[in-house]
Amino acid sequence: MRKTLALVVLVLALIVAPITSANAITGNAVVSDRDNVVLLTFYDEQGVYLWRCSGTLIAPTIVLTAGHCTYGAAEARVWADQGPYVETPVDEGGYPLDPVEDRPPCAGYIGWPCTGEDATGEPLTYPGFGFPGIVPDEEASFPNTGDVGLVILDTPISPETGFASLAEAGALDVFATARGRQKVTFTVVGYGLQRTRPTGDVAVRIRLEATTQLVNLRNALTAGFNLQTTANPGGGRGGTCFGDSGGPIFYRDSNVIVAITSFGITPYCTGVDFAFRIDQADVLAWILEVAAAEGETIAVVPLP
Repeated sequence: MRKTLALVVLVLALIVAPITSANAITGNAVVSDRDNVVLLTFYDEQGVYLWRCSGTLIAPTIVLTAGHCTYGAAEARVWADQGPYVETPVDEGGYPLDPVEDRPPCAGYIGWPCTGEDATGEPLTYPGFGFPGIVPDEEASFPNTGDVGLVILDTPISPETGFASLAEAGALDVFATARGRQKVTFTVVGYGLQRTRPTGDVAVRIRLEATTQLVNLRNALTAGFNLQTTANPGGGRGGTCFGDSGGPIFYRDSNVIVAITSFGITPYCTGVDFAFRIDQADVLAWILEVAAAEGETIAVVPLP
């Protein structure tokens, strides 16, 4: 059962294979001006491109993302610019994104995802990470997957919209049972896939956002560790899709992150989305410990 669920989960997690249909942020999405949300690409020890995710600058040299994005990667690169809104995945004749087995090292290729990045960095994965289907079964856990990662940059980046803050421990607990407060909304942001074609994924560097709504904090798939939100476009809402993994879930329209886009349970980016909660004491302690070692300060705040 756990392995079956993991295979479904991974459909959303990483862009590694063609799919039948997909968009980036789904539903009523708009181009986002939140330039603290960045595109991340990951590589192995030989410099071969692996996958891409979204992330958020929480300090000049620290990007917050998902653990399933950082796990198993040796290097990350950050693309902070918005990029053209055109259907061109790479320069003509450029790097083949699919199939995975045919991806050569980046040597000799120019442009995304090999050159032109704003910074490179070291991927770090939360010690409590245990995503079924990614780590060995004896180390996996669900729903407490510990799906958190950081990228430590070699070049600082200062976004015009400012660095994102993190919600304090237990900030979302009030919404688990409080009647009349279940319609709280969040803003999802990411650099997800724009569309797919038989010849491969069209991965445009465009940052989108949408408003989503709380569904549940206390069921079998959340259990206090994950945030479940709707991916249904009805009522002006939206959701997340392929490539949005690791992107932020902001409380309402604030700059405060409450969770990280983690997984979905359908291959078509519909129904509901799940994000790993940042407002957990152990998770916050690890992030702050890493930041202190890097000489950085991370803002941890109550919900506005």
